[in-house]
Amino acid sequence: MPELLVEAEADVLLWSQDLGDPAAPPLLLITPDVSSSEHWPDDLLAGFAAAGFRVLRYDQRDTGRSTRRDFEQHPYTIDTLVKDAIRILDDWGINRAHVFGFGMGGAIGQLLAIEHADRLLSVTLAGSFALGVDFFGNWERALNGEPSADGLPPPRMEFLDAVAGGDHEDHPHAHLPDTLLERGPDLARITTRTLVVQGALDPICPPPHGRHLADRISGADFVEIADLGLEFTESNRGPLVRAVAGHCLR
Repeated sequence: MPELLVEAEADVLLWSQDLGDPAAPPLLLITPDVSSSEHWPDDLLAGFAAAGFRVLRYDQRDTGRSTRRDFEQHPYTIDTLVKDAIRILDDWGINRAHVFGFGMGGAIGQLLAIEHADRLLSVTLAGSFALGVDFFGNWERALNGEPSADGLPPPRMEFLDAVAGGDHEDHPHAHLPDTLLERGPDLARITTRTLVVQGALDPICPPPHGRHLADRISGADFVEIADLGLEFTESNRGPLVRAVAGHCLR
């Protein structure tokens, strides 16, 4: 499987890998925060390739085999991560791709569809809240025993308890400025064919976050996968691959 180190900027290299038929439609996978491309299990990658995709995965900056730097010395924003995704496509010589973003990758996918629609064939958003949702404010409210400000459920307490004081809080991705709240109105600008995937077991963005997101993107399709949470398992990989392939390759 070919690999490529992509120069995102001076002193920042992003590890990336290409698998599947080089002549097939490209599918760019964008990981959740703090996760490397190892987030995608081999069986899922093989499933996407067998479904007819050329699969591209990469380690976002400060994860996996990509460059890690001190965040205080080299701060960046989620818009930097959006540019990184475009650089991956550029260096692989891909003009347009299907994009599948999970978690923070779904936020990046929304921004790609808003700002770089000419580079997308379609976008699939999974495990993600909509731009404009006060997600991190609701996170704090949940920790304080307060209701959410918008009626959408905050992350479940078992997840909040699990990450409290852990390595997640020390990762650069946990310190990205929250610029997503102000971008809600921009969802109306999305014209890229969109699929929103809701995991019924998602502890971070529980239902109905996915439906809320789909309702804010004109013409978006929506699917809920019963046993999908944060992990890809034998029972949910098939439904997920079929949903993505059915959306992208129709």
